[in-house]
Amino acid sequence: MKSPRILAVTPLLALITQVASAALPVVSPLAASAETTFQASDTPNFIGQFSQRLLSDLVTTPVKNSTYIRDTVLGTSVRGAVNTRGVVFPLLVPNTQKGVLQLRFSGTSVSPSLVGQNGPATIYSSAVTNSTMAKTVVFDDRGIRHLPTEGTTRSQVNIDGVSANRRLVKFIARRRANGSRGQAQAVTSARTKAELKREIDKGAKEPLLTAQDYFVNEFQLPLKERNASPKYLRFRSTKDHLHLAMQQLGRTAIAQPTSSPVVNPQHDLAFGVHQAAITGLYEVFYGGEVVNDRDWLQAMDTLTGDEPAPLRITSQTPRWSVRFTKILPVEVRFEESSACIELRFDQVKQAAKVIDGKFTLSVRYLLAKDAGGPRGTRQGEILVSVAGEGVSEEENAELIEFLRAKFAGVFLPTLALADVVPPTDDLFSKLEKLTMAELTAKDGWLVAGYQLPRSKTMLVKNASPKKQPVSTVSRITKQDLDAVEARLTKAAEKHEMARRALPYVQRARKKSCH
Repeated sequence: MKSPRILAVTPLLALITQVASAALPVVSPLAASAETTFQASDTPNFIGQFSQRLLSDLVTTPVKNSTYIRDTVLGTSVRGAVNTRGVVFPLLVPNTQKGVLQLRFSGTSVSPSLVGQNGPATIYSSAVTNSTMAKTVVFDDRGIRHLPTEGTTRSQVNIDGVSANRRLVKFIARRRANGSRGQAQAVTSARTKAELKREIDKGAKEPLLTAQDYFVNEFQLPLKERNASPKYLRFRSTKDHLHLAMQQLGRTAIAQPTSSPVVNPQHDLAFGVHQAAITGLYEVFYGGEVVNDRDWLQAMDTLTGDEPAPLRITSQTPRWSVRFTKILPVEVRFEESSACIELRFDQVKQAAKVIDGKFTLSVRYLLAKDAGGPRGTRQGEILVSVAGEGVSEEENAELIEFLRAKFAGVFLPTLALADVVPPTDDLFSKLEKLTMAELTAKDGWLVAGYQLPRSKTMLVKNASPKKQPVSTVSRITKQDLDAVEARLTKAAEKHEMARRALPYVQRARKKSCH
């Protein structure tokens, strides 16, 4: 089956991860003030939410690199090892008009033993450079854009030693090295900053181009070619979440939502889709399209990793196909904890036999969540309505049984996300940690929410307060001070130390008397 290339939750996460995996990200926040609101006629029929926690889990990467440099700083040829340690991490920036994601690098470059040669003098030094660099990625209806890399670096250079064949040369070299240390720090900071910006922009170029290419060619272009571009696509970001809102229309008037559900802010990944969005997209991509038996088989094999028996093709199996109606070929309705699906065809082909008419298949699934994710359980049999043109009742009855038997391989008794075979890439392996926390079908909306495992905290029950330690040192009494004063007075005549200690004892004695 030709799969409609539409924007979904997973591709958006893939874009963010692609950008973040190589880019380091606007130091300026780009914050806007007014809140984005939707009028009743402007209500989105698809919403998405991605938490800062999820982005951090997907993107945060330690950086560990060691290089050997040869450079010239203020006329001195310098060589030595540079060890860089740091971390790349994402940071959402509040903005009500677009989604703003900062990809930051924070790290330290240490050069423990640099050797510089300037004429007859050899200068031994060490340097530490602290760096904070950032590249901002902006999500809006034009796609994925980025701003120039910005950041700060600060270097500390220490002169550890100077050697020369003559004492005077050594003295002069040391004075000059110490005198130019401030300039050397400024030059080191500037060069480190330029190098980091160059590396960041180089690493970010390919994933940013890939992300923008996906947005334009896999999302915008297919819809534009069908004159079905979204009425709007909006992003916004808070410090905790990246939000997406979209209104996708079909070719015909479909009842749109007048309100959107409130998504639990505890969800790290969540989406809500209204039945109008799904119905409209199927109308755009499948209206009037012919889908043959091999398309159905391939679709189910891709989805479940298996070929359902009713759809298998052998040399003894007559080939078949169906043609969707141009208007509302697929209609989906989300009701109380259930999803109702209806397929409409205007032609069925069996081998060389072509039958035109009105053909409708409908099924209802009860939705629930379990440890593996969402699960749909089919309620009853697949209902088939056939009104073939120019065929007998007997032929219609045979056609009903044929369609019911074939589509039993599409509408399986149980459909579960745990049975879906995910792509074998790094993104999906990271997303496996997510567990489903919500699955709600109500008032035309399907809302799903996922959460990362929460960090465990140790709880101490009935903890008794710590007792204050009791001092074992005995108190000094007035009699003790009198005795010490008397001994020191007698000894002061002979010993200078006792003479110096006497005033302190006398003051202590006076305080104790009061």
